[in-house]
Amino acid sequence: MIVTSPGEYPDMTEEVYHSDPVIPCSLSHSWAVELTRPGGPARWRWNHDHPSEPSTAFDIGHAAHALVLGSGPEPVRINADSLRTKAARQQAQQVRADGGVPLCRADWDKVHAMAAALADDREAVDLLKAAPSRELSAFTVDDESGTWLRVRFDAIGDVGIVDYKTSRSADPSEFARAAAAFGYHVQAAMYRFVAADLGITDGPFRFVVQEKEPPYLVSVIELDDEAERAGWLRLRRAIDTWATCTAYDTWPGYQPGITTISIPQWALAKEEEL
Repeated sequence: MIVTSPGEYPDMTEEVYHSDPVIPCSLSHSWAVELTRPGGPARWRWNHDHPSEPSTAFDIGHAAHALVLGSGPEPVRINADSLRTKAARQQAQQVRADGGVPLCRADWDKVHAMAAALADDREAVDLLKAAPSRELSAFTVDDESGTWLRVRFDAIGDVGIVDYKTSRSADPSEFARAAAAFGYHVQAAMYRFVAADLGITDGPFRFVVQEKEPPYLVSVIELDDEAERAGWLRLRRAIDTWATCTAYDTWPGYQPGITTISIPQWALAKEEEL
């Protein structure tokens, strides 16, 4: 499947979406975050050319998404204590090849317990019900640069966008640090931009965050205005960086030449005390 015009693509599979069906290419939110880190373009080029293997943490998050959202790759239980043995690895490879998410016994029990815990959180459930479209792929073009943008909404409706995340902690103050580290404010900016540009919704972007350990606590989180502005600014920088890099097929790392630096003020003060 090739995308040639902006719009919503409700029947697009996750595999097709992640393969980037735009010719020559499109920018995702995770790539936008990566591009705008120090040395980002060079790191993106390397990571894109050397993709990593799926991890157990990735599988748990993926499976939890499928159970909570009722959409996405099907979790498949493998009757083993882990996926490290040769037989289990072979089964897991086949499950992935068939489009599923392999889980050992303990992880299977975990993701079902997570889904059950979230189902008891009325606020999260109501929010997801108000955004009935699931795993919706959407594409648009940034007018300023001509850059294609692609997103895949977990849940979206007239009232806004909902993104489900599994995390070590669902404590809002802890999640704030995770949002900064993983660029979730950039994700919110891109998703809201695409949703508004396509006329889907101009509503807010909210996170449903769930912990990955018992009792699988849940919180519903929305970014404040300052965080949203920071996300928009970084998204704009990412789009412009992507446009330049792809136009010239140049993926720079750190700035060239000799850079003069100091050491942190606390370290300088400590030296003076000696």
